Amino acid sequence: MGQFEGEHKKSKRLRFVAYRSIVSWCWGLLGARIRVVIPACAVLRIRQEFPDPDGQYVGFLPSGQPRLPLD
Repeated sequence: MGQFEGEHKKSKRLRFVAYRSIVSWCWGLLGARIRVVIPACAVLRIRQEFPDPDGQYVGFLPSGQPRLPLD
C-alpha cells in the first residue's frame, strides 16, 4: 500500500468516526440501520478537516440504499 492509499484510508476512517461522534452527541447512540441526516454545517466541516483526495463523497442514504458517489 502506497502512502497516498494510506492517507486516503486514514481520512475516510476519520470522517466516519467524526460522523459517528456528531450523531452520538446530538441524538445519542442509535441502533443498527437507524439513520439521521447530519446538519450540513457539520458535514462541510468534517469534509474540510478530513478531505477525500478525489472529492468523492456519499451523501445521506436511507437504510438499504446502494452507495453511489455524489457528482
